[in-house]
Formats: sequence, C-alpha cells, structure tokens
Amino acid sequence: MAIEQLDIFMETMKMQESSGDYSAIGPVTKYGRALGAYQIVEDNWDNWSKEAYYEGYNQMSAQQRKNLPSLNWEDPKTQDRTAKNKFTQYYNCLLYTSPSPRDLSTSRMP
Repeated sequence: MAIEQLDIFMETMKMQESSGDYSAIGPVTKYGRALGAYQIVEDNWDNWSKEAYYEGYNQMSAQQRKNLPSLNWEDPKTQDRTAKNKFTQYYNCLLYTSPSPRDLSTSRMP
C-alpha cells in the first residue's frame, strides 16, 4: 500500500469496524469502550486525538499535555483526522522497519 491509498484503507477500516457509524460505541472492556467509526479505544482517544491536533504534542511535558483541552470523539471530522494521523504513523513505521529488499537502504531492521 502506498500512502496515496490511505483514504481507501481508512474507508475499509471504518466499514469493517463500525459499518461507517460515527456514533458507534463498543462494549465495556478493561481498556474502555471502542468509540466511533474507527472504534478507537477510550484509553487511546485523548492522546491520539491531541497528537493529531496539537503541533508538538509529542515534545510536550506531561503537564502541558494534561492542560490541553480534550477533543470530542463524537465529531466525525475529529475521528477522521485522529485515525488518519495514527494510520499514517503506522504506515511510516512499517515502511521503514520492513525487511523488504526494496527498503534495505532505509530500513531500521538489523
């Protein structure tokens, strides 16, 4: 998959996870409920959404992060942006840790 295909991947994930329902709520688990179209678990939502919206989030101190306003998981645009940010991170991580011969020059694999 090329990064250009991310929107197709996201649409597929959304349909698999919730049939595209932005208001979907999963059952209670020890990690919280899965929320929204992409079924992002409550324990992840706050950090993942802030990471997608606040530039420099990963460089902030724990106190600075805590002081940022939370984002509403019920907003479809916030769900899309949060999911796209996380899927892009996953894609980039896999691309550059892949043992594939095409990636040997940039791979972080031993």
